[in-house]
Amino acid sequence: MAAEDPETPASNPGGSITVQLDEPRRRFPKHVQLDLSSRPDRPWGSGSSIHLRSYSQSPFRSSRSSGAVTPNSHWSPRTSVSTINLQHLLEKLELDQYDTYGVEELRDGFFDASFFRPLQTVKQETTPPLPTSIDPPRPFFSELVHNAVTGTAHFLWTVFRTYQGVNVAKSLLSYFVCYILCLVPVTQEWLGKYNYFATISVLLNHAGRTFGAQIDGLVLCVLGAAVGMGWGCLALELSNQAGPPKERREGIVELFLIIFAAGIAGLRSTMVRLYQALMSAGVAVFFMCLVEPGQPHWNRMKVREFAVPWLVGQAVCLAVNIIVMPGAGNREVAMALHNALLSALHGLLLPREHSPEIRRNLNMQLINLSEAFRDMRMELTFSRFCPKDIGHLRNTLQAIIRDLMAVDPTTTLFDPETSEENASTASEEDEEDHSHIIIDIDTPAYERPDPLAEAQTPPLKLVKEILAGRARDLIDVMSQSLAACDIALMDIAGHPQFPTKCQITCNESVEVVHARLKDTIAAFDEADVSLIDHPLLPRSYSKHPELVQLFLFVHPLRQTADSVEILAKKVMAMSAAPKARSMKFFLPSYPWKKALYRTGPQVRHDRGGLTANYYFRFKEELDRMLWNISSHTVVATTEAEKQPDYAALAMESTTARYKVWRVMHRLQGFEARFAIKLAAVTTFLSLPLWLNQSRWWYNENNIWWAVIAAWFMMHPRVGGNAQDLITRSVAATTGAVWGGLAYAAGSGNPYVMAVFALIYMFPAMFRLTTSTHPRSGLMACVTFSIVSLTVYNGYGFNSAAHVAWTRGVAIVVGICAAVVVNWCIWPFVARHALRKSISAMMFNLGIVYSGIVARYIYHDEGVDPTEEDISKSYMLDMKLREGFVRMRELLEMTTHEIRLRGPFKAAPYMALIDTLERFFEHLVQVRQASLYFQPYHLAGSEEQNRALLSFRRDAVASILMNLYTIGGALRVKKPIPRYLPSAAVARKHLLDQMEERELEEEEALEGEPRPKPERHKRWADVYQFAYSSALTDIVGQLEELQTLTKEICGEMALDVTDL
Repeated sequence: MAAEDPETPASNPGGSITVQLDEPRRRFPKHVQLDLSSRPDRPWGSGSSIHLRSYSQSPFRSSRSSGAVTPNSHWSPRTSVSTINLQHLLEKLELDQYDTYGVEELRDGFFDASFFRPLQTVKQETTPPLPTSIDPPRPFFSELVHNAVTGTAHFLWTVFRTYQGVNVAKSLLSYFVCYILCLVPVTQEWLGKYNYFATISVLLNHAGRTFGAQIDGLVLCVLGAAVGMGWGCLALELSNQAGPPKERREGIVELFLIIFAAGIAGLRSTMVRLYQALMSAGVAVFFMCLVEPGQPHWNRMKVREFAVPWLVGQAVCLAVNIIVMPGAGNREVAMALHNALLSALHGLLLPREHSPEIRRNLNMQLINLSEAFRDMRMELTFSRFCPKDIGHLRNTLQAIIRDLMAVDPTTTLFDPETSEENASTASEEDEEDHSHIIIDIDTPAYERPDPLAEAQTPPLKLVKEILAGRARDLIDVMSQSLAACDIALMDIAGHPQFPTKCQITCNESVEVVHARLKDTIAAFDEADVSLIDHPLLPRSYSKHPELVQLFLFVHPLRQTADSVEILAKKVMAMSAAPKARSMKFFLPSYPWKKALYRTGPQVRHDRGGLTANYYFRFKEELDRMLWNISSHTVVATTEAEKQPDYAALAMESTTARYKVWRVMHRLQGFEARFAIKLAAVTTFLSLPLWLNQSRWWYNENNIWWAVIAAWFMMHPRVGGNAQDLITRSVAATTGAVWGGLAYAAGSGNPYVMAVFALIYMFPAMFRLTTSTHPRSGLMACVTFSIVSLTVYNGYGFNSAAHVAWTRGVAIVVGICAAVVVNWCIWPFVARHALRKSISAMMFNLGIVYSGIVARYIYHDEGVDPTEEDISKSYMLDMKLREGFVRMRELLEMTTHEIRLRGPFKAAPYMALIDTLERFFEHLVQVRQASLYFQPYHLAGSEEQNRALLSFRRDAVASILMNLYTIGGALRVKKPIPRYLPSAAVARKHLLDQMEERELEEEEALEGEPRPKPERHKRWADVYQFAYSSALTDIVGQLEELQTLTKEICGEMALDVTDL
């Protein structure tokens, strides 16, 4: 093309257009390729596509009106990959809407989002894959067979191949001892008419738990039974003092039962530590008030008839727990440490493909470590581990796991170089004058070479040659160190036989491996320092994204090595202690105010509703943490505004009307709802006892067991469904039938009944103590005990069937009443909780995002994040990671709910959770990257920062507005508005403005020498790349969130034609 006519390009045979610039202002890449295949066939300049308010002539020309694409600054470490990713996102919009034609909007400091029309896309027929824990639907009969086979296999494996089988055997032994005591004539007579309460006592505090938990349960069960008997005695005594009218006495007793049920229900809802005491109190008070009523004076022997067998059952459980393979809390902590170390070893298998399973396992270990440490501090332990040492190990292992999760497993650092010619070619091309632009308009986009990769080979090969071997040695020695620490810790714990599902083993001591780790770290650092002054290392990384990715892999790996070294030092100190392998008693050290709202692992299991309990507890803790963060966020403009007015808040919280409001507001919570439901169910089931027509058969057939069964089955959090109703009813019916057969098979022979009890209670006790359905196992055990021992105590062979069906029907009625009331009145529906939890997570991530922006990025000068801020961020990260675990557990619960409208489509929810988790991981990357450079203060002068303020605000506000909009719509399941603020366009505007200002700065410094970056400056450049890339990835994940939420909730239709 002739230089005299720069406006008229000449075509060449290759299908490219070459433009010669007389006086180029800036240096362009060799190839600038514009892919117009995705652009719709629309005329340019559609004025109705974008609606802006006030306009003025912009000092910066628009991209298209200038006739060229604005390049990235040559000297800026900001990545051009962010722009490429944004171009991919902007393909979803009509490109003619993005051009402002040199017009800039004036908004007087207010945020006014730009709404763009998205292109019409074809809906994909494929759905995201379900997690492996959710089985695909099967026919009904096939599902029954599959569940039976898998359940039997799991039962056999757990009982005979794992340590849980020991706990099942201990629980069965304690029950069987009490059952034998009820069959021996001497002890049967001494225990009394209601001797089967000894077996019921065993079921509430069975021996399959640690020694400290057993002591705790013993105290709680005894105190709870004493309180229940005291309340019942008070009710009976006051009813006697009321006078002759029978209705008056019965009304007083019923009033006491209602008050007791409502009050205890409130405690059961909040103070879960008192679960065993409250359950024991309920059994005691119902026995005292409902058994043998209507007498002129209540029989005080009822106290002995209940107290003696109850205490005997607790004594038997304690004896079995201490004598038979006692567990003192040492194994549980050791197992948690072992699993965390194994997960870290699997995370160090580098390089590898990205594995969601490994990442989720690392997430779960973060949670399990904290839970095991908390459980250890909550109870009396007899262990070789000191709680302080376990706390230090927990923090160190969590730091290792966090660092491992920041390592990219798909690194190319260890890939061999295959092309030597590309290196020299790219080096020569990099030295040429960049005064030409070649725009390729014929080659398809997917066949064009990446212009960013042309100049990467020489520094890329250099870094690989210097760091690949050192990084491999570092990974190997870290793996050996973790394996050695695992062996040493298990040796201290006295459990060297734990299974290891990892191929990495170590036969050396921790001291030897630690010394080798220090040498490897020193060699790695030496190689890293040698890269700083290397002549082939570029001054800027904007054209070397793969090189930056290598540095982003190396830095977290080096941080992991520091955490592994700290762990090795701690393990060596623990091993060298004088009494490292001696057993020691440790009293509970967990704060009692917090301990009231937590309980041990076995009680959590036996209580039922484990998934829902975990979710609601996580939700309360996360809300509390986010409230503290949001209420203490300081965005200061003057000195007077830096300190919030906490005195006014404290004064408001002490007023009388505020306290009244808190009480009234608390009465609207789930605690009051559960109290109403429990009081209504127990009153309804006990009502026939106070009627003349039904009093005799109610008391004669012990129908009051329906009240106790409902007391067991009612749960403050989870309700019930058809599957729970059928499972528990079948379990109770099976127990009643088997109890009648146990007596009928041998005509009341105690030896035959003992054999029948042993055969039946083995799987029933397993279901109670180990399976995921403990309450159906509890009903099976209770029904068998009542039927078999009742008929043995005083009924003949001819009445065995009568006892079986009357007691069985009574318990089934109690089960049905509890499940139906929980199911129909203020129910817990897993799919509704799942939808609301995802919506809440969107809101929470919006709070976290705004907090990161305010505290880590755009903060005032001199108000840098402190160590306390970083520590709180790590705690919040762990709590949010737990949230994703709980949401996936809720997703699995949805498969057990019967839905009349059809099967629940879990795939979009699973994809939404995965996308939210990736969004969160990018937020963590942004925060961590901002620790190594100051995005706000290093971006330019104060004038430039002030000019970019509105664009930065728009980029942040568009993301927050999208999150709050789709989160609110998902919570109420309403259609999503079609037009949402475009975060991609807001991000693009910000990058364009930053480019223009960097270009001005570059032109002002043109001709001045540029020094080589120092090591800390290199990491600042690298993490600025990661920072910019992560912010762009956040925009991409936000687009996916919009799409998936619209798939679940639908898109809001317009009343007018969309032009």
